[in-house]
Amino acid sequence: MTLAVARWHRVIVVPVTHQRQRGDAGGDLVAGVIRRRRQLHEHRECAEGYIADHKAGWKNAKHAAQWGATLATYAHPVFGDLPVGQVESEHVLKVLRPIWTEKTETARRLRGRIESILDWAKANRHREGDNPARWRGGLETSLASHAKVRTARHHPALPYAELPAFMRELQRQEGLAAWALQFTILSAARTSEVLLAQWQEFDLEKGVWTVPGVRMKSRREHRVPLSKPALALLQTRHDATAGKGFVFPGERPRKPLSNMAIRRKAGRAVVRSIVNDGRNAGQRPTMICASLTSSVSRLRVTGTAAACAASSRHGPTGTPSK
Repeated sequence: MTLAVARWHRVIVVPVTHQRQRGDAGGDLVAGVIRRRRQLHEHRECAEGYIADHKAGWKNAKHAAQWGATLATYAHPVFGDLPVGQVESEHVLKVLRPIWTEKTETARRLRGRIESILDWAKANRHREGDNPARWRGGLETSLASHAKVRTARHHPALPYAELPAFMRELQRQEGLAAWALQFTILSAARTSEVLLAQWQEFDLEKGVWTVPGVRMKSRREHRVPLSKPALALLQTRHDATAGKGFVFPGERPRKPLSNMAIRRKAGRAVVRSIVNDGRNAGQRPTMICASLTSSVSRLRVTGTAAACAASSRHGPTGTPSK
């Protein structure tokens, strides 16, 4: 007897036979059978259903792959084949406890994903009752708070006082990767935003770079006021590319410079350190460079780190337009 036939016999045939023997009402019989049939969906199937319903709203395919990978590694071996209606808190704890203090961030995300899948299953009438993966009023009584067990691991960052010297050294280097890294620091943007930047996004007269929402993590358009050093760099690049296509084109036609090109130029550790320092500086400009005017320091813009470092040579960046 196959698994499908066995399930049919257990869920449909047996209940119908017993119900008829007791003479119960047919309406209750049908409702009960349908309810039990819906709850036969395996947790693995519900996970696939949740991902299929939500992946269109996720930024990239990598996010969907991460969902599938963590579930396949940790959750599916424990209760992936279990009917979703039978998943209880002990199953969830069996998955989370081994990694709760060793892989805290992975465990935190995994718990949230399991909770979302079980909520999806309930909304689609595949299970009933409370969510056994919920934190408040649920797992918080069995697991320590992440805030107490997590060890923060910050990226290394270049001391801000050393940034002007680093920029001078970078300006002496040749190659497009050095230009791209300079602009990444001057704008404190993500490398993907810089490498995919095209000339139609820039207004050099007003000194503003408008990053399209599709390239932003927030999915919203972002405007970056540009400092004098950043504008000077862009003007040089504009002359070299005739103001068409990518600001930092790659070797292949109609392709941008690759992330690997920057890593090869400056070294993986240096890139992570400098970019991290630049982004932190953009959030706390008054702590980074006292020479900036108060109007600039009040700007909530991701991108003033190295511009402020460069201002030690070129003077304040000025007051961006509101």
